[in-house]
Amino acid sequence: MKAATFARMAACAAAACAAALAPAGALAGSASASLGGLVFQLVDLNPSDGVTPSMVFDSLTDAEPGMSYDQHTPDSYVYGYSEEYGVLYQPGAGGYTETRVATDALSSAAQVGLPGAQFQAVASWHLKYTLSPNTALITMMTAAVGVVPEGSYAHSRVEFQNELENGRRSFGALRTRENGLPDTAQGTLYGSVRSDATSLVGHFTMSARATASAPAVPALGAVSPVPEPAEWALLLAGLAVLGCLTLRRRQAGPALLRALSFAGLAMAGGHAAAAQNASLNIGSWEYRLIDLAPQDGIAPLLNYTPGGASLTSSIYYTPNDQLKDTAGLPISYSDRYGHASALVTTEGMALSSQSSRQLLASGIQELLFTLTPNTLVEFTVLGHTELKVDKPTYAYTRTFMNLTLLSDHAISSASDFTELKQSGARDFTLSGVLVSQDEAATGTLSLIGSAVVYAVPEPATWGMLLGGLGVVGMAAVRRRTAAP
Repeated sequence: MKAATFARMAACAAAACAAALAPAGALAGSASASLGGLVFQLVDLNPSDGVTPSMVFDSLTDAEPGMSYDQHTPDSYVYGYSEEYGVLYQPGAGGYTETRVATDALSSAAQVGLPGAQFQAVASWHLKYTLSPNTALITMMTAAVGVVPEGSYAHSRVEFQNELENGRRSFGALRTRENGLPDTAQGTLYGSVRSDATSLVGHFTMSARATASAPAVPALGAVSPVPEPAEWALLLAGLAVLGCLTLRRRQAGPALLRALSFAGLAMAGGHAAAAQNASLNIGSWEYRLIDLAPQDGIAPLLNYTPGGASLTSSIYYTPNDQLKDTAGLPISYSDRYGHASALVTTEGMALSSQSSRQLLASGIQELLFTLTPNTLVEFTVLGHTELKVDKPTYAYTRTFMNLTLLSDHAISSASDFTELKQSGARDFTLSGVLVSQDEAATGTLSLIGSAVVYAVPEPATWGMLLGGLGVVGMAAVRRRTAAP
């Protein structure tokens, strides 16, 4: 080996050792997260019903604050928790954590400077409430996150979630990037949910999390473990057990298949005489834009992504749960038990099922779009559903709308849901709100509908099924007894 080459290798080795043995002070990291100025706003959606909008806090769980810290160091682990409002501060070897919880604000902070250590602080706030009928509840709060990694890892995040028992939900979050560089973000988190014609229970939660950790000094001379003799013995024993089970399944396989085949014939042999009707019609999407920062000079705009529309029409039918599936084209299916149709386009959705046994018509609309910074968009979709149910069959219609919005620092989502399980007809409205922060965001709007009918087996059908299983079982026992 040449002297110059040896010198270069020696220099590289010395640099690596110096980096691994660097003093703790060379590593530092801090993270902070805060939510403040929480505001609840009520809107009367039906002034003619004589009900004054109200939000009544549950007396048992009016507000449940929580503050916690979690510290890992090479030599110790410390965890603490408090269920009271106020400040929780915990210093440690090479860092600290701090949380603050008030009735309308919370914050977390963490700092680390010791290799192999992690400091994490979490502040949270939960509220259970009852919302009056025909009322919209709007929540608003300011948010800020920031990190200074300086050779370590740091991340912070704030979020809220508001959900009613009818399935309507709103969610918002602000976070720092996880690229190891200093980063900050701030904005306003906004959400909206609404009740139906009756009072509904809701849950509102917000939290702030700050994490800072420093990489540990890598261990030298690490050797991959070699299995002990006892581990090899356990492995061989396990393989032997699996072999025995496989052999027993192979011997029992034909009898099991015959039993399942007979059961399928028995179920197919009985069906209810009355046909059930389920239909669902959904109109096209509408949206409204609000500029949250007029001073930035950016006009609110929502752009559909070229080629970003996905449409699917599907029909599931018996026997054997067969599927007809197309990319947005109208489809239909009929047999002596009934018929179904499904049509999904960008203009709306029309689903219909009528049958005396299992038949499902479903559709999916999905749209991709981009939204300008500091913009609120409210989506609305109108629909109509009808259902006719005659026992002993079962039928329902169901509709979901899911919204998501994502950028480098912010997440926003909302969902709405409606279902009809009893005979009747009604109009419905689905709505949801998304909010972008200081940067453009990409969004997805998904709408899923289904109209389902299927027969519940008559007692005679269940009798045929059990009888068939009994006959197959007896035949299997007789063959096993007669085998040499």
